[in-house]
Amino acid sequence: MIKKILVISVWTLLVSGTGIILGFAGREQSDLPCREMRINIERDGENYFVEEEDIIAMLKERGDSVIGQRLSTLQVDRIEQLLMTNPWVAAADVYMSIDGVLSIDIRQRDPMLRIINAEGESYYMDTRGKLMLWSQNFTPRVLTVNGAIAEKFNNWYTISAEDIIRSDSLSLTVLDELYTLARYITSDYFWNAQIAQIHLLPDGEFTLVPQAGEHKIIFGDISDMEEKFHKLKTFYKEGLNYTGWELYDTINLKFKNQVVCTKIK
Repeated sequence: MIKKILVISVWTLLVSGTGIILGFAGREQSDLPCREMRINIERDGENYFVEEEDIIAMLKERGDSVIGQRLSTLQVDRIEQLLMTNPWVAAADVYMSIDGVLSIDIRQRDPMLRIINAEGESYYMDTRGKLMLWSQNFTPRVLTVNGAIAEKFNNWYTISAEDIIRSDSLSLTVLDELYTLARYITSDYFWNAQIAQIHLLPDGEFTLVPQAGEHKIIFGDISDMEEKFHKLKTFYKEGLNYTGWELYDTINLKFKNQVVCTKIK
C-alpha cells in the first residue's frame, strides 16, 4: 500500500514538474525578442509576382517593426492578415521559433491564363480559377484567351471558377468554361506546348491557335473536350506528320468521330 502511494506521489510530482517547466518555457519564449526574420516564398513556376522585398515593404508601410519585438506583443495573426491583402499571395503562415527567428511562409498565386476581355481589359486566372490583377511589372508566359468575353475583373475577382461550376445561379458567365478548357490544356505537356491562344466567338464557341502550323483549330464548345483533343492528336500524328503542317487553313473538331479540314488557298 505504501509502495503504491509512493509511486502515485512520484508520478504526480513528475507531471507537476513537467507542467511547470513547460509553462516557464512558454513564458520565456513569449518574452523572447525577435532577432531575425526569414521569408520563404513557394512558387509553382517561374513567375515572380511576390519578392522578399515586397513582404518587408508591406510590414514597414503598416508600421510593423518586427525585429526587436517580443513574441507576446508580436501579433502573428495580424501579420498573416496583412500579407493576405497582397493580391498575389495565396496563403501566409507566420510563426516564431524558440531561438527568436520569425518565419514567414508565403505561397504565391500562380497564373494559368491571361484573359483579355472584349473591352481590352487584361487580367489573369490562377490555377484555382480565381482572377488576378494584371501586372505591368512582370508578364508571365501563360496561355492567352481573347474575344467575346464580357466579364470585367471588378465584377468577378471575388468568385472562383470552381464556385461557378458548383452554382447554377452563376452559369451565365464563361469563366468556368475558360477554366475547364485552360486547365485541360495546361495540365497536358503536349497541349501546353502546342496551344498558344484561345479565341472565344460571339456564339460561345472556341477557336484554338497553335504554336506550330498555319492552321486554326475550330474547337466548338467544351462538350466532348477530351475526345476532341484525342482525335486532334491522332490527326497530328497520322496526318500532318505525313502531309506537312502548312497544308491546311482550318481543322474542324466539331463533328462526331471526324476531323474536317480546309486547305490553304
